[in-house]
Amino acid sequence: MDNPEEKMKLVKNDQWSHLLYALLFLLITMVMVYPFIHTGKIQAVADWEFHAARVEQIYRNLSSGHLFTFIASSTFHHTGVGSFMFYPTVFLYPWAAMRLFVKPVTAFYLWYFLITYLAFLVAFYSMNKFKQNRHLAFIFSLVYVLNTYRLFLGQFVFGEFIAASFLPLVFLGFYQLFFAPTKAENVRWITLAVGMTLLTYSHVLSVIITLEIFALVLVLTCCAGKAALIFAKWQSLLKAVGLWGILSLPIICLFISNYIGKKVSAAISGIAMALVPSMADLVTNSLNNGLNIGIGLVLLATVLVGWYFARDNQTDLVIYLLGIVLFVVASGVFPWGLLGHTPLGVVQLPYRYLSFSCLFLAVIAAKGILLLINRLSFNWPLAAILLLCIGVIGFLSAEKSLLHELRTAAPSVINVPKKGTEVFPKENKILDNNNYDKQFQYSAIYGEADYYPRKALDHRESIINQIAYVNGRPRHVNASGSANKIKADFQVRQPRTSINLPVLAYEGTTVQVNDKKVPKYVSDRGTVLLKNLQPGKAKVVVGFNPGIGFYGAVLVSLLGWCGLVYAYWQRRFKAARDDER
Repeated sequence: MDNPEEKMKLVKNDQWSHLLYALLFLLITMVMVYPFIHTGKIQAVADWEFHAARVEQIYRNLSSGHLFTFIASSTFHHTGVGSFMFYPTVFLYPWAAMRLFVKPVTAFYLWYFLITYLAFLVAFYSMNKFKQNRHLAFIFSLVYVLNTYRLFLGQFVFGEFIAASFLPLVFLGFYQLFFAPTKAENVRWITLAVGMTLLTYSHVLSVIITLEIFALVLVLTCCAGKAALIFAKWQSLLKAVGLWGILSLPIICLFISNYIGKKVSAAISGIAMALVPSMADLVTNSLNNGLNIGIGLVLLATVLVGWYFARDNQTDLVIYLLGIVLFVVASGVFPWGLLGHTPLGVVQLPYRYLSFSCLFLAVIAAKGILLLINRLSFNWPLAAILLLCIGVIGFLSAEKSLLHELRTAAPSVINVPKKGTEVFPKENKILDNNNYDKQFQYSAIYGEADYYPRKALDHRESIINQIAYVNGRPRHVNASGSANKIKADFQVRQPRTSINLPVLAYEGTTVQVNDKKVPKYVSDRGTVLLKNLQPGKAKVVVGFNPGIGFYGAVLVSLLGWCGLVYAYWQRRFKAARDDER
């Protein structure tokens, strides 16, 4: 199109259209969240307390003016566990920041609103770039964001819940880099780098599964005789990996300095076979269309009939087959019992592949729904409104049991543990703003000892119950916490006293006694050990110092993001000037 005025008119129409869809996504997100925030209650189940305790620690540090959180000094019973370093917290900060201004229940639901709205926008952008069709992108966004497995994750599996928001962007970048038609000015490797960075900020295991799928697709492409196509993109791939590394440098830095080779435990070792769903369970759960380990009715129907909509396009057919393969891999049909101790076992819970299966099946489901709308000659605005209504009804149907419980159940009575530290009761707890803080007096059902030093795992009871050993004799410690520091006072009565503290020791752990830095020793239970203390009062402060390298990595990462923003606006201004000529 040579007419600049016509071109500008199309651009403006496109912008208004995108704004309209953004407002529609805002509306449906508000409709989704309002019934929950109106109850004033939260259901605490499974991993909930683990993540809530991490957010609480970040919030307490922020409220005292400290941005970074490395160890648990106030929550997790002052054990100094370093899950914050190894389980990304970037997208938990908005939740923690909201706690500064609103009550805890409201803060959680506002955070849920934010992540859900972000997921809609990313899904729409990614699909529109992939297919150049806004109608298709709108339908895909509804199907993908409202799939029942993602809603299940949104109850308590927050790492994967956040990660699911960025999967469309990641695979858009992968497609653009390797398979999209080449352009003269190709900077599309940036999409892959940014997507992988946001995924890294969310959930490391999702990054590993993503790389597995990338490897599978690339190997199969090479086997199909298209190796030259793949190897021709090696320069762009290196650029993407380099930018990903720069933007993710703070997380990489902490992993290298405090995890790799440091004998720190992961959450689960190998595949948890008891938690591998059977195919019958997956199908049944999907038919029930509830908050469980399943993909919901729409995507299950896509498994059965999606071939019809994908058969006329090779890329769509590959996407459809990937969706089915990953659905099978997520179940007990796949031989996890034989492969659980291979590198594949790092995923721990095979049903994690369902996020990726839902992504690929949603692409085909959206195509099928749009074909049906076109064949029925529906007016698009009317069709969009109907789809919104169906989406809301489907969401409320999936969430109906949870909503009923929140509306009718009284807040749980959470008593202070009578002796030591008890595990948070396994039955679902109903929290409100009055009993919210009491949950942190208990140990989390899952995740309390995640990322302990391996030596500490066999001694977790004494560590969690804050038992120190003074010259080998047990003594309960009344510790207090501030940002990345744990404080305890001792009255030393004998020369050359040793104290085995109930505070975990990592590479960056520091120790002060009476305001003087002292050597850090590690006890046989993986905790900080003080030696050769002399009689008198000992004011002990155990802290954490990530090292100057971490702060340098943060600076490099920030400069990388600033460079991306600058380059983006430069391209926008250049394009605008070219259109005016």
